[in-house]
Amino acid sequence: MRRGKRDQLPALAAELVRLKVDVIVVAGADPLIQAAKNATKTNPIVMVVSGAIPVEAGFMKALPVPVAISPAYKSWQRTRR
Repeated sequence: MRRGKRDQLPALAAELVRLKVDVIVVAGADPLIQAAKNATKTNPIVMVVSGAIPVEAGFMKALPVPVAISPAYKSWQRTRR
């Protein structure tokens, strides 16, 4: 996504849903995640985030169980406490 094109995010996310992709992978900031979340209630969304916790940011109600958490996330959680 080119800088300054955030207004196109909803249309791009909707296009992925129309293409019937199996999963949407979002790597980036909150507007990218929000656009994907707004576009679908059925497609799984994999979020690669730095700094935000999906539950605390309001993108999820809770983490599903079981959940795979990377070693980097575990390290970050330890330093946050």
